[in-house]
Amino acid sequence: MADAPVVDANGDPVTGGTATVVRTNGQHRETVQIDANGSYAAEVPAGTHQTIVDAPGSPTRVREDITAEPGTPASSDITLEDSGTLTGVFDNPSGTAAAKIPVQISGGDETYYTRTNSTGGYSVSVSPGSYVVAPLGTSAGNSSQNVRVAPGETVATSATLQPRSVDPTASLGIVDLLAILPFYLSGVLVVDTRFLRAMRLFRVVRLLKIARYSETMRSFSTVLRSQKEKLVVAAAMSLILLVLSSSVMYQLEHEAQPELFSSIPATLWWGAMTLTTVGYGDIYPVTRLGQVAGALIAVFGIGLFALPASILAAGFIEDSQSDTQASCPHCGESLRDH
Repeated sequence: MADAPVVDANGDPVTGGTATVVRTNGQHRETVQIDANGSYAAEVPAGTHQTIVDAPGSPTRVREDITAEPGTPASSDITLEDSGTLTGVFDNPSGTAAAKIPVQISGGDETYYTRTNSTGGYSVSVSPGSYVVAPLGTSAGNSSQNVRVAPGETVATSATLQPRSVDPTASLGIVDLLAILPFYLSGVLVVDTRFLRAMRLFRVVRLLKIARYSETMRSFSTVLRSQKEKLVVAAAMSLILLVLSSSVMYQLEHEAQPELFSSIPATLWWGAMTLTTVGYGDIYPVTRLGQVAGALIAVFGIGLFALPASILAAGFIEDSQSDTQASCPHCGESLRDH
């Protein structure tokens, strides 16, 4: 059995919250409630465990190692540190308030997210320690600050956002150049410049600039960047399955339908239509083995080609959860609007 009193920095029992006892090898985990006396009790096997306490008013989880012996209750006092408060104000370069911008506060293993209010201010309850306060977003340059918060201390900071430098060689900058280049070249070149009109199609790509003004589009680009490694792996696996399935089907159907399954590259069309479940019906197996293999390949394709969608969905959930904030310790409102 593992039990311990949980007290705050003043030595008073902490009421409410939970205590989770996790064995170091991860084979046992139990979560119990902390009672009105600040105590908890959990039945655990003998060995070394870690107790994780989530208590009201504590901005982070408190972890404490504890060793349980057979037949002997293990007890270890857990003291919660007083939290600190980090407040600040961000202004735009023009002197106006930087309202509703996301702010990241990171230090050690702790990361907090919040947003400035209509006056550019923010307030976050944090654990004591050193942090880097950085505004996020396309309009904020390198305006980060290093701060240290002591228990029970309120640290106030202020900063003016530094605009990002414009890189004319950036991807959208090159698109802008290609879009306007035909206009200027037509007045200089004496040859037929009608072929340059095709370059005007790049103006459509300029619509991607709308993403910087849309919170949803920014979230989408953030998810793509965070999940790009997984998406690349999923795409590689899909390509491998496409080549393998097309090769197998070519071997099974070439003799029966040499005009349709003439080569492995030609069979890739069937593989792509089958794995993506489009199935135009212009090419399909007629042999018994080919039909069995086609059914199995289609089943694998449903799962594998749906993998990118599940990766993106998990990324959106993670991004949404990281943007969900706790309530302000002073007014009880959401930190998003504080």
